[in-house]
Formats: sequence, C-alpha cells, structure tokens
Amino acid sequence: MLLTRAKEQQRLLELNEQQAQRIQQILVGETKATIRAEGRKQWLFFALGVAASVPVGVLINILVP
Repeated sequence: MLLTRAKEQQRLLELNEQQAQRIQQILVGETKATIRAEGRKQWLFFALGVAASVPVGVLINILVP
C-alpha cells in the first residue's frame, strides 16, 4: 500500500515537471514574440516620423520667405 502510493506520487511529480517545462517553453516563446512585435512597432513609428517630418520641412522652406 505505502509503496504503491509512493510510486503514484513519483509519477505525478514527473508529470508536473513535464507540464512545468511545457509552460515555461510557451511563456518564453510568447515573450520572444512580444519583444519582436514591440521592436517592429518602434521601427514603424520611427519611419512614420521621418516620413512625416521631411515633407513638413520642405513645405516650411517653400512657404517661409
């Protein structure tokens, strides 16, 4: 009886370790994806800022005597 319970507990512990490893892999993958998405968003805002400032600067130089 006691040996059977010990084996069952060991099996459950191994399952929990496997689940913990899977969860960790999922979280690390999501974190990397989030970091990549944030980087792309920052580059997009930078490009939009450059694209907007150049025409405004040209117009100011043309309109201001």
